Amino acid sequence: TGRAEVFRAPPVWDRVRTFGDRHLPGWHSVLACGGPTSIDWHRDHGHFEAEALMLNLGVAEFWEQEDPRDPGTRECVTLRDGDVVRLDVKVLHKSRQVSDERFHLTWRRVKPQFLLVRQ
Repeated sequence: TGRAEVFRAPPVWDRVRTFGDRHLPGWHSVLACGGPTSIDWHRDHGHFEAEALMLNLGVAEFWEQEDPRDPGTRECVTLRDGDVVRLDVKVLHKSRQVSDERFHLTWRRVKPQFLLVRQ
């Protein structure tokens, strides 16, 4: 829709690359968030595959809602410092920062049709 662009970013630190390779082989994208990390209900952009991996630093409430029309399908888990979570970013989700400081890194794969192969 022209709202987003997939582009090659600078290489990440070896520790970040190694962690992603070990836990989400074939990842293309890592999102690093810090400071205020609360975010309202959303699904991740359509160019990402559903499976993602998140490393949580600090404490947060992480919510998912399987059926967007039914609040009864909401589920909440408290993420603690050092938790590693495999999640489906196509399911409606949100988070609320609980600790004074919170960071998270999220590794994702880009759908093949959005990747350009450079010769």
